[in-house]
Amino acid sequence: MKQILSVLVLFCTISLPSFAQDVSVENAKFRIGDDVSWAGVNVDESAWRDITNTNTWTSQGIKCENGYGWYRYHVTIPKRLLEQSDLKETVDFNMGKIDDADEVYLNGRLIGKTGRFPADPKGYESRWSVLRVYSVKANSDLIRWDADNVLAVRVYNGGDPGGMFQGPVSVRVPNTIDNLSISIKETSLSPAPSPVREGNSNVICTLNSKIAATKSGVLSVQVQDPETGKVLAEKTQKVSVNTRKSRSVSLPYDNHRMVRIIATFTESKTGLSTTTQYIPKYILTPAAPAEPRFNTTPLYGVRPGSPVHFRFGVSGEKPMRFSSDDLPEGLALNPDNGALSGKLDKPGSYTFTVKARNAKGEQTQRFTVRCGSKIALTPPMGWNSWNCWGLSVTQDKVVSSAKALIEKGLADYGYCYMNIDDGWEAPKRNADGTIAVNEKFPSMKELGDWLHSEGLKP
Repeated sequence: MKQILSVLVLFCTISLPSFAQDVSVENAKFRIGDDVSWAGVNVDESAWRDITNTNTWTSQGIKCENGYGWYRYHVTIPKRLLEQSDLKETVDFNMGKIDDADEVYLNGRLIGKTGRFPADPKGYESRWSVLRVYSVKANSDLIRWDADNVLAVRVYNGGDPGGMFQGPVSVRVPNTIDNLSISIKETSLSPAPSPVREGNSNVICTLNSKIAATKSGVLSVQVQDPETGKVLAEKTQKVSVNTRKSRSVSLPYDNHRMVRIIATFTESKTGLSTTTQYIPKYILTPAAPAEPRFNTTPLYGVRPGSPVHFRFGVSGEKPMRFSSDDLPEGLALNPDNGALSGKLDKPGSYTFTVKARNAKGEQTQRFTVRCGSKIALTPPMGWNSWNCWGLSVTQDKVVSSAKALIEKGLADYGYCYMNIDDGWEAPKRNADGTIAVNEKFPSMKELGDWLHSEGLKP
């Protein structure tokens, strides 16, 4: 047979400074048992023990598995909370989280319920992970301003742990500012600066409103060093928002270091503010230098008489020029993109020097082409269409992806294969039995020729 248990909590009367916008408490009283009369105003609480509502009752030594419990609070709600609110619409009771189902009563009247009790028509349902916030109209006769209010909470624990947690419980009269929120997201600056410097990424802070009335104020965004608090960048903008329009402020930052984004909106009329903080992902790898730097292995394999398709992966500030004074006969080097092409008829090792130059300097690399039976001398690195486009792949999408491989700098580090997976072939073969392309690929040869001209391998 299930144990029937109950818990009762005493809410202390809190004195708050005039600027406070809520009343909160952590310590309480409780008792085991279940009686609906405990929702009322006049209850003898002298026999109940102390407890805190920041942790479950199980963690505080209370054994109440598969049973009921009550929390009961005595709280004075200062009328100044209502007077300080520019909305004066509701009084919100933030109960934290409750394991597992609950009913909340204010001065004997039910104001909210989350989850279901075993005796409910649809049976027991746990909602332990849901944050409970119950609202009462500010002009309701339930609210006793500047007087004692009884807040009672009936709890069912469907399996340990149980009870109220993630407190303190708080009582608040919302302002307009409580209906405004700031969202923060990261974006990459396009095109990205080369080399990577401060301001290579961007943060967008957007102010949103849940109310129709237009509210105006100042939205400020700071990029800070989280260890020292030093402001690295800052931007302030006057904004107006309502449910129909939001406003954003963007600010560049360096994603090669840890930073903290702090966005604050201060309303002009009330002077109240709301703040959101966010720490973006950051890259620990040091930024590449501005001068040329060869990143690919100085080795390439090809069979005699087969075409050479290789791109020298060189990072650094663009534009960049490539040259070689001792290029083997039969090979050509594109001076604009570092694409090596041509063919070698005789087996052997062909070693030569390649130079990369930009406005910041130059660097050379001794490079060897081994012409013979072994061609896969280095690990293949590249891109596969299936992981991005699946069956929706087209010739234009392959081209755009190849351009991204180059523009984002991956080709500067050896990524060269452009693998076109499924989705390019026609339902039927050609008359000679060869596989035909579908209408999404008007010219596979044209696509291959373009990829080869960039030193990539389709």
